[in-house]
Amino acid sequence: MPFGSNAIRLQALKGVFGDGAVSIGAPATLYVALLRSATPATVLGTEPDSTGNYARKAIANDDDEFTYSAPGLTNTNEIRWPQTTGLYSITDPLNQWAIYDNTAGGNLIAFGELSPTVTVTGAGDEPVIPAGDFDLSMDA
Repeated sequence: MPFGSNAIRLQALKGVFGDGAVSIGAPATLYVALLRSATPATVLGTEPDSTGNYARKAIANDDDEFTYSAPGLTNTNEIRWPQTTGLYSITDPLNQWAIYDNTAGGNLIAFGELSPTVTVTGAGDEPVIPAGDFDLSMDA
């Protein structure tokens, strides 16, 4: 069953993401994870461990980070991880993003498919999700 009109879907997203969401109790900081899944659109994948300097990337939960367009949002700025010190524990291309409310564990807020994928080939890589490539939609 659809979740209302595009305008209502956008209001629902703004209840979780951005300045208005923080003002009503949503986390002020979000943590973006990279994951690998055999079925990226439907099943939450596996996150690398800390090998190679991997860690979730903290971003502010504010309107400067997101561009809203009913019924979804995308990242306004690139999301860049620190330079790697070697391969991650998952060497296949990372094809999902996920947002959590904590640096480890925590509550999953949303996840989705990542295109293009992120591949770490060794020390010195800087994984990045370019601006506009992180899409979250509440399509019908």
